[in-house]
Amino acid sequence: MANPIQINEYKDIIDARSPAEYAEDHIPGAINVPAFNNDERAAVGTLYKNDAFTARRVGAALFTANLAKHLNDTFAQQSADWAPLIYCARGGQRSGGMVEILRRIGWQAEQLNGGYKAYRQYIMTALQEKPAQFNWHVIAGKTGCGKTRLLTALQHLGAQVIDLEKLAHHRGSVFGAALTHAQPSQRKFETELCAALNNMDTTLPVFVEAESRKIGRIHLPAQLLTAIRAATAIQLNVDIEARVRYILNEYQEFCADSQRFFATIDKLKVFTGNARIASWHAQHQSGAWQQLVHELLRDFYDIGYEKSSRANYANATHTDTVALDPNNESDIVQAAETIYQRAAKIASD
Repeated sequence: MANPIQINEYKDIIDARSPAEYAEDHIPGAINVPAFNNDERAAVGTLYKNDAFTARRVGAALFTANLAKHLNDTFAQQSADWAPLIYCARGGQRSGGMVEILRRIGWQAEQLNGGYKAYRQYIMTALQEKPAQFNWHVIAGKTGCGKTRLLTALQHLGAQVIDLEKLAHHRGSVFGAALTHAQPSQRKFETELCAALNNMDTTLPVFVEAESRKIGRIHLPAQLLTAIRAATAIQLNVDIEARVRYILNEYQEFCADSQRFFATIDKLKVFTGNARIASWHAQHQSGAWQQLVHELLRDFYDIGYEKSSRANYANATHTDTVALDPNNESDIVQAAETIYQRAAKIASD
């Protein structure tokens, strides 16, 4: 049997769990070849609670029928020297049965000891230990400073970047609902974060955006928050008018869709009161976009940012300030180059 730290040794990884289990989270690169579909798994599980013997008989019949389809379809083109790693929920009958039959055919299939449960424990342990191993550089700045664009520019320079909002499929504010897809499950986010950290060099700087404890409904690991909140911080200095232009460009959909805007802005009533929300409704209806965004930044987001910075990033080991216009691509590139060079200098000192 293989263990989770050996996963990268396998070219092909087979997830024998149901499609629903696979969708919630899976080992990166694994393909889903289910022993049971969702309905079959539920039916066998329910039957097992009352009649374990009948459940095993029914389950075996479903399993062999499904595996026969996989052998004639998914596995049909595999060569005689194929050596996949196969796992299920706990390294039990689903993956064990599949491994046994594939090995009888002649393939060198291996079972993941402990299955997905063991892999999940490996992820949780890694996320407790790894964050403290890296040389973090935190990109901080008020809403509309272009932090995400700057991270992208740093990546283009060859810098190591962890884009937490991209992993979470969320822009990180009340207006930041899903970027292009629904947010992943908490488990899937943690799996992808761990995979990203595994690809990083601990001797080189890693850039990340300053974040709160949650991005949408995704919780950041406590050890990651501790590490980045004590790290080198790079404060972006951007005037409010440039930030207004940036926000209007990045969130055009909220200008075009009044109902979406109203539904979103109403979530702030508990913080701002009904009168302010009504004023922002009126500004939206009249097309006073710049005034609206200016007030949102000045009277809500900037106040929250200052409080959060004082509470969460007061222990940053070193703070630099970089000025830029996030609407100007050359400004972003120049700022990225400056930040990258400063980080390299800090690492060498």
